[in-house]
Amino acid sequence: MFNVAELDRMVCMQLSRHDLLHCTLVNSVWYDAAMPYLWTDLSNLTTVRQQQALRKLVLIDYIQERQRLEQKQLQEEAWIQDGAVTHSNGSNGPTITEDIYCPSLLEEYGVNVVHIPPLDDLLSQALPQHQDPCTAFTQCLQWPDSFVAITFPYLVPAAQALQIGASTMGHYCLNICASEMDQILKIASDRLESLTLGVSIEGQWDMAWDYETGFVGLRELILYDVGGTSEFWSILWEGCRRIVRLQVHQIVGHVLHSLVAGIRKHMTHLDSIKFGARCDDPFSWYQVDDEKAAKLIDAGTKGWRVVESDMDVVFGPRAMTSLTQHYSTLVEIRIVQCVGGSSVPDLLALCPNLQTMVSSDTRSIETEQISTNPALNFIDWDPITNSLRPWACESCLKTLVMRITDIPLQENEAYPGQRENLHTGVYSRLARLTQLEELSLGHPLVGRLHARHIPFSLTVASGLAKLAGLKKMRILRTDGLNHDMSKKDLEWILQNWPNWEY
Repeated sequence: MFNVAELDRMVCMQLSRHDLLHCTLVNSVWYDAAMPYLWTDLSNLTTVRQQQALRKLVLIDYIQERQRLEQKQLQEEAWIQDGAVTHSNGSNGPTITEDIYCPSLLEEYGVNVVHIPPLDDLLSQALPQHQDPCTAFTQCLQWPDSFVAITFPYLVPAAQALQIGASTMGHYCLNICASEMDQILKIASDRLESLTLGVSIEGQWDMAWDYETGFVGLRELILYDVGGTSEFWSILWEGCRRIVRLQVHQIVGHVLHSLVAGIRKHMTHLDSIKFGARCDDPFSWYQVDDEKAAKLIDAGTKGWRVVESDMDVVFGPRAMTSLTQHYSTLVEIRIVQCVGGSSVPDLLALCPNLQTMVSSDTRSIETEQISTNPALNFIDWDPITNSLRPWACESCLKTLVMRITDIPLQENEAYPGQRENLHTGVYSRLARLTQLEELSLGHPLVGRLHARHIPFSLTVASGLAKLAGLKKMRILRTDGLNHDMSKKDLEWILQNWPNWEY
């Protein structure tokens, strides 16, 4: 389209399948650029025509592959029967046509495949209709390893990201034998960048393939519900030597122990870890507990740059303590549910390179488990020096998303002036974050679930004027806060924050 592969990918990955189809009709150049991206997400083939198109590609590839194998077999039989044929170079013996590799249609169009659905779903899409006259294709369905034999030889070699037996809609763990998993992963090409697994491996693992050589492009490993024999997993970790991103949702004990050992021994480039994945199934929450998270954090040898946990994880004191050991390398922390909010200011005080701190989920999630950060802990006042304690991230933090709580209404003050003092302290602390660009101090559910968290004032009179030096401020989120902002306060924001977006 633009004759720049990176730009083509950037544009096409944002387009819907309908828009991509229109792009392919413009001309031959646009066709070549847009066509591969029609197969980006094979689980999103929702219409009959889309599924028929996939079936046709699989069918054509299967027939061509069978013809190639039959031709090769006939040549070998002819070579055995006709031993007197002379080679073209003058030596005795038959001549056999060289087996030239020819990319399949799915490999050609599937260069940018980033999501392959579970095996059974994909097979149901790839099957021809009963009225399809191709008997050879239907006969192959009787093979024991029909999943691998029909579909994956064409798709896996072309996949940049491969997902096997995993689902973000709740529990899904595919029981698969070791030999079948071996066939799938063995044909993965150097193009594979991300591998997502939700599988329980059954049977003995006797493969001798070198994963270190086969997974040279793998940079991301995502583990949903995984289990089975530990032998497979210990071999798999050897192929993950180059990954930099790891995501863990649910993991059984012996696999966790194996993964910890694999991180320490093989995954020396790993610097980003995410716990959990947002699910719509409430029974899948809290699959990675505080102790498991702490063990995985402790296993990191390079030092974590990015640590993230989603709504299905409770990040507790044990994990937070382990996280503080990586303070020198941390750049981004996203912890939705943190038990013990006092640890968040500790991290802000320690991390000299921290640019993003998110300890609250701004999405509207129906849960009572909302992290809190009491105002006194956030202010972090040193009574010895009678001043704010210095934080290491003051000159580099750009994004701060957290809920400052426990500021009372005036009629509920423990002493006269408590509310004003707390506001002054909070704004004095925020004023020291000189590079701040995004600030969120509320939560969409805060007013409904936690009435004591409502009264946080965003007015010049309450101390907002202390933030006049934050000239890079672009975003201010006020969900769930006390909106007592006047026209005068809004004029102050527009005057002092030239980059303010809303």
